[in-house]
Amino acid sequence: MEGLRAENARLREQLAARDLELARLMARQRALEEQLAEAGQLVERLDYRLAERERMSRMSRARFVLLEQQASRLLKLYVAIHRLHEASQREQVLVAIQEIVINIIGSEELALFRVDREARRLMLVTALGVDAERLCSLVPGQGPIGEVAVSGTLFLAPTPPRAGDRRPDAVSACVPLRMGGQVHGVLALFGLLPQKRKLDEVDIELLTLLGEHAAPALHRADLLRLAASSSAMASGRAA
Repeated sequence: MEGLRAENARLREQLAARDLELARLMARQRALEEQLAEAGQLVERLDYRLAERERMSRMSRARFVLLEQQASRLLKLYVAIHRLHEASQREQVLVAIQEIVINIIGSEELALFRVDREARRLMLVTALGVDAERLCSLVPGQGPIGEVAVSGTLFLAPTPPRAGDRRPDAVSACVPLRMGGQVHGVLALFGLLPQKRKLDEVDIELLTLLGEHAAPALHRADLLRLAASSSAMASGRAA
């Protein structure tokens, strides 16, 4: 009997030891699970930070490319504006304006008008890539071009037309050509090039700058032509 009680005591001790070991192992398991959960959360945070850094890096690269493009366009515009003011002939000024619109803005369809206030008409000075005949009878206040001649406010179409659009109102932008506080002309851009979906903020700044410099450049070329003509006439009379 004593032997049986001793064996039972020994078994109970072994069972208690096993229970303790099991409890220890379960506590260890819970600790490991908590550590694993914390590690998972850390990995998620690191993945998020890495993804955020990659996103910021892509945005920085895209911003850098955009700034490079804008700087290149501004440099081209600076050179073109310089040519505009260096031109001594009206034809040279018109060619410089066309090059700005084609190479910097992105349209091969344009027309430039002079405001004739006495005749109350818009006189077509030059046109490129469009039917000039449909542009010879415009008056101030009529359509986007005529409205800009009166208001002196830059017009931008909400949805610019594509190149080749022959609708009468297919105008992407109308730029007032100012000098001395008055509108002396209007530059109209029609269809944009295929790769040009719309006019952005930089385009608006460029067009505004062009509107400020084109009229003085044309006026200067006209004065030089008149001066050269007067000098030639004077030389002829002297001879």
